[in-house]
Amino acid sequence: MLMEFFSESLTPSLNPMYPHLTLPRISSIRIFFMFLLCSYVNTLSAQCTTGSAATSYTSNNGSRGAMFNITAGASSITITSFDANIYGGTTARYEIYYKAGSYVGSETTSGNWTMAGGVNNLTSLGNNVATPIPISLSITIPAGTTYGFYITNTASGGLNYNSSATTGVTLASNSDMTVTGGVGKSYPFGSTYSYRLINCTVHYYTGSVTESSTLATGAATSPAFTQNGSGSTLYSAACDALIAKVTGTGASPANGSTLARVWVDAAQPVQYVKRHYQISPAVDGSGRVTLYFTDAEFSAFNTQSPAPPLLLPVSTDAGTINSRKANLLIERRPGSSSDNTGNPNTYSGTPQTIDPSDGDIVWNSSAGRWEVTFDVSGFSGFFVKTTSGILPLELLNFNGSRVNDRVKLQWQTAQETNTGAFIIERSTDGSYFTGIATLTAKGYGNNTYEYNDILGSGNPVYYRLKMTDLDNKYKYSKIIRITSDEDKKEALLVVYPSVIKGNTRITIKSNAEAGSKACFTDITGRMLKTITINNTFETVDISRFPAGIYILRLNNGVTQKIIKE
Repeated sequence: MLMEFFSESLTPSLNPMYPHLTLPRISSIRIFFMFLLCSYVNTLSAQCTTGSAATSYTSNNGSRGAMFNITAGASSITITSFDANIYGGTTARYEIYYKAGSYVGSETTSGNWTMAGGVNNLTSLGNNVATPIPISLSITIPAGTTYGFYITNTASGGLNYNSSATTGVTLASNSDMTVTGGVGKSYPFGSTYSYRLINCTVHYYTGSVTESSTLATGAATSPAFTQNGSGSTLYSAACDALIAKVTGTGASPANGSTLARVWVDAAQPVQYVKRHYQISPAVDGSGRVTLYFTDAEFSAFNTQSPAPPLLLPVSTDAGTINSRKANLLIERRPGSSSDNTGNPNTYSGTPQTIDPSDGDIVWNSSAGRWEVTFDVSGFSGFFVKTTSGILPLELLNFNGSRVNDRVKLQWQTAQETNTGAFIIERSTDGSYFTGIATLTAKGYGNNTYEYNDILGSGNPVYYRLKMTDLDNKYKYSKIIRITSDEDKKEALLVVYPSVIKGNTRITIKSNAEAGSKACFTDITGRMLKTITINNTFETVDISRFPAGIYILRLNNGVTQKIIKE
C-alpha cells in the first residue's frame, strides 16, 4: 500500500496556469498524511521538557560571587532555578542577576544587569554538594543566544568555585545549552577575580507550558511571569506543575510581574477544598481566572465528617454533575497570606463570594481535572466552597468548673476557619444572658481556650458561648450550669409525651422551687419560650413550635429533650 501510495503521488501533471511547468500530482491521501505529520511535529515542538546541567563540584577556591555565561542550543530554554556549591557552615543572603549578552567581568555597577531575585538566610548543605538557591526564575534565552549570569552572596568566601588560567572554559554542556565561565566577583559588583569557574547546577525547561501540562501536586510558586494585559498567561512552577491561567479583561486589566501560588492541604479543611490559590500581580486589576482541581479533591470535600450541606460535582457521578455545579462558589480574600500558608484567616481583606457560571465549570476528561473559570475585579487568595455564611467552626467541648471564687471555663475547637471571636455570656436563670467578655479567635486549625470568671458563692450560674465569624454571623454553644456547694440536691424533670405527634400541649413534672423559671430552646441554644413553675405538674402549650428538636431547661440546670414531629 505504501509503494502504491507514493507511486500515485509522483505522477507528473500540467499546471493549468503555467502549461510548461509540470508538478507531481499529490493525492488527497498524501495531503492528509502531510497534515497529520505537520500536526505531530508541531505537537512535539510545543511539549515542555524539564532538564538540568551540572558543572563539577570540586572547588579549590571561593568568594562572594561568580559570573558566567549560558548559551541556548537550537531551541530556546527557560531558566527556572540554580543550585550552587556553597561553603559549608555559612548562612547568607544570595542574589541572582542576569543580562542579555556575555558578562564583561569588570562591571562595578548593575548597569545592564537585571536582578532576578534574592533570598535571605540561605544555609549551605556542605562543601562540594549542590545547595538549592530558592529563587524561582523564568528567564528565557532565545535559541543560539548567550546570557550572562551573576550569583553573589554576603558571606566571605560563601560561593565555592575553581581557579583557572583561562576564561571561556566549558563547564557543562548538553544538546539544550552550554555553560562557560568565568570570573569571581565580590558582593555586589565588587572586586573581580580572574579566572574563576563556578560550581553550579542549572535547572531549565524547553518548549512551552501548555494547558495539557499536569497540575502541581503540592505547594508550588510560579516564577514571576509578566501578565499579558490583553491575552492569557499560564502560570506554572515547572513543566509538570501547572498552577493557573489568567486572562486580562476590561479597561484596567491586571498586568506586570505576577506570581501565582497554590497550596494543597494534607488534611481536608472545613468548608473549603484543600487546593487553594493566590495570584499577585504587580498592577492589580480585572481579569478572568481559570483554576484547576482534581476529582479526588472534590470528593474529599464531599466526604468530610460532618458532610457539608451542599456537595461538589465529581466526574464519577454523572447524574448529579449539572445540579452540583450550581453549588460551587469561589471565595476571594483580598491581599496576600501573611504567613505564606495560604490559610483563609491569614488574609486581611474582606471576603467576597463569587458564583461562577455553571457553563464555566468544566470536567476536562482528557486531562482528568476540573477547570473553573470566573471573572474578578481584583486578585488575591481564592478558595472553592459550596455555602456562604456558614460558620466554619466545630466546637468539640465546652466545660466549666468552680474553683474557690472563680469559674474556670474551657473549650476546644476543631478546624477553625474564618472564626472571629467568642463572646462569653452569663445568666443567673438560664434564660436571659449578658455578655461578660470577648476572646479573639485564633482563626484557623484546632485550638484550646480558657477564661476565668470571678464569682462569689451563691446561686447557680449559667454560661454559653456566642461564636462569631469574620462576616459577623454567629451561633451559640450549649448552655452549661455551674452549681454552688449548697445547690447539689437531686433534681427531677419529666416531660410527657417526650415525642409529640399532633399534640399541642405537654405536661411537666418537676421538683423545682415554686416560682422558678424554665425555658425552651432550640438545638442551637436560641431561647423560644419562658415559663414559671408554680406546681409539681404544669401543662404547657407548644402549638407555635414547628417540627423539630427542643430542650426544656429548669432553673437548676436540669434539661429534657423534646421531639415534635
